[in-house]
Amino acid sequence: MLGFMFEPEKLGMRIVLGLAVWLVASVVRRPELTQREWGEQLLLWATVFVIPFSLSWVRPIPSVLAKYIWRFLHAGHLPAALLLMVSFTLEPGMLACVSAVPWVMILMTLALLGLVHLLHSGKLSIRDLCLDGGAILSLIGGIWLLCDRLAFRPLDFDPDIVLLTAIHFHYAAYALPVCAGLLVQALPKSLIKLSALGILISVPLVAAGITLTHLTQQVWLETLAASLLSLCAGILATGQLCLGMSRSLSGKARIGLAFGAVALLGTVVLSFLYGARPYLALSELDIPFMRKWHGTLGALGFSTITLATWYLVTSDNQRPGVETMQQVS
Repeated sequence: MLGFMFEPEKLGMRIVLGLAVWLVASVVRRPELTQREWGEQLLLWATVFVIPFSLSWVRPIPSVLAKYIWRFLHAGHLPAALLLMVSFTLEPGMLACVSAVPWVMILMTLALLGLVHLLHSGKLSIRDLCLDGGAILSLIGGIWLLCDRLAFRPLDFDPDIVLLTAIHFHYAAYALPVCAGLLVQALPKSLIKLSALGILISVPLVAAGITLTHLTQQVWLETLAASLLSLCAGILATGQLCLGMSRSLSGKARIGLAFGAVALLGTVVLSFLYGARPYLALSELDIPFMRKWHGTLGALGFSTITLATWYLVTSDNQRPGVETMQQVS
C-alpha cells in the first residue's frame, strides 16, 4: 500500500482511484448543476484529476530536497483530495478547515516549486513562465478554500463568491496557464505567446475587479479584466483549434484538441458576457447559471480534455515530470 502511494510511476493508478471516489461522491450527493454542491464537485475534480495530472509537466528544482518534495506530492495528493471531500460533507468550521489543510499544503508545495524554478532559471521561456506562474497563483485558491471551509468571509463577500474564487484559482489561474504553456511549446507564434502572458496578468486582475465592484460598486475594472481574459483565452482557443486541424497529429489528438478548444470558446463567451453584464443588462447571467455552464465547460470540457490530449501528444522528454519521477523512484 505504501509503495502504491509513494511510487511516482503509479500516478495514473492514484488518479483513477481518485476519479472513482469522485464519481461515487457525485452519485451519492446528486448535485444540481446550478447549486453550490456542483461547484464543490468541480473543485474536487481539480484535486483528483487536473492538478495531479499536471504533475507530468512540473519541472524539478536544483535542490537536495527535490526527492522528498516529489515524494510528498505523489504520496500526498490523493489523501489530501479525499480529506477535502470529507471536508465538504461537514458544516463550515474548524474541523472542515483542518480537513482542507492537507490539500492547501499540496498547493503550497506546487507554488514553492514554481517560485524556486523561476528564481533559479537563467533564460525563462513563455512555457516555463506559464507553468510556474500558474503554480504560484494556485496557492491563492488554497487560501480562499480555507476561508470557505472556516466560514470566514473576507471583506464580507458572499459565501458563494468565496468558494467561486477558490475554484477560479484552481482552473483559470492554474489549468488555463498550464494549457497555454503547452500550446506555446507546440505553436510558438508571437500572438499565442502574448495571449499566454495576458492570461497570467488578467486572472488576478479579474479577482481585483470583483473586489473593486464589491467595495465601491465601480464595475469598470471587472469588465475590463474579464474582457482581457476572454480575449486572450479566445486567441488561445483559436490557436488550439487550428492545431487540432493539423494533419501531423493523430486522429485522437486532433479530436481532443478541437473539443477542448470549442469548450474553451464557450467559456470565453460566457465570461465576457458575465463581465459586461452591468452594461448589457443580462440579469439571467447569474452565479447559478455560470456555475452550470461556464464552470462545467471549463472544468470537464476544456481542462480535462485538453490536458489528457496534451499527455498523448507530448513525448516523455517533453514532460520533465516524467524524468523526475524516474529519478526519484
